[in-house]
Amino acid sequence: MLTELTERQKNLLREIYSTTVTNGAVLYVTSGFSAGQGYSDLHFSSSIRARLEQAIAEIDINPSSRDRVAEILDEYDGWNLDPSTIDKDGYSFRWQRSMRRILDALTPYTRIVVDHRPGSNLTPLG
Repeated sequence: MLTELTERQKNLLREIYSTTVTNGAVLYVTSGFSAGQGYSDLHFSSSIRARLEQAIAEIDINPSSRDRVAEILDEYDGWNLDPSTIDKDGYSFRWQRSMRRILDALTPYTRIVVDHRPGSNLTPLG
């Protein structure tokens, strides 16, 4: 049983919700940019980051929540860097569908709801 989420687990949560550890703008770079072109600073509300940091603190003080979030993050950590579709022996892995399940499973613990409708962002910037 964990005593609190590890720094790695906290960083995985930040990765899932596309937040940063510190305040500041995110640099958005378009593909194929050349020096001085194709990038801009995205400034956004820190509300998602603040909510996530509050959620991490709340998760850390509740052993059952902490253990469940650790299980969810272990699942995410096993496949998160390979978004390819895998079909093998009757098993079908779809990264986007699995990512939606991870986000939905984390919602009770983070109280961050991500809109999964087509055309919406999968994760909020914050």
